[in-house]
Amino acid sequence: MKGIALPIETLVILVLAIVVLVGVIAFFLGVFNPSTSGIQLEAIKNLACQRFLSLNCEDSDDVKNLDIDLDDDGQTKGDGDTLTLLCKLKYSNIDCRQLCNCP
Repeated sequence: MKGIALPIETLVILVLAIVVLVGVIAFFLGVFNPSTSGIQLEAIKNLACQRFLSLNCEDSDDVKNLDIDLDDDGQTKGDGDTLTLLCKLKYSNIDCRQLCNCP
């Protein structure tokens, strides 16, 4: 039994080494980093929420022109996208007051 144990242990160690190597390569290639579109979405959400809070959380439709392509129509600047649309399309229809932590 000792003669066959060595090759099995070697194969197990080899497989583990390959898995670790693939994980390290994926880490350095950026697979585990958040996408830039997600970071951009968070930045725009924060800016829109600041505007919404400055309006005393009255009407999320007053926060317009978010400079993001919400409905994937290719237009991003000044096409009338509102905070309400952002909450609906990108945050699973969550209430904007809840998304922006309104009092």
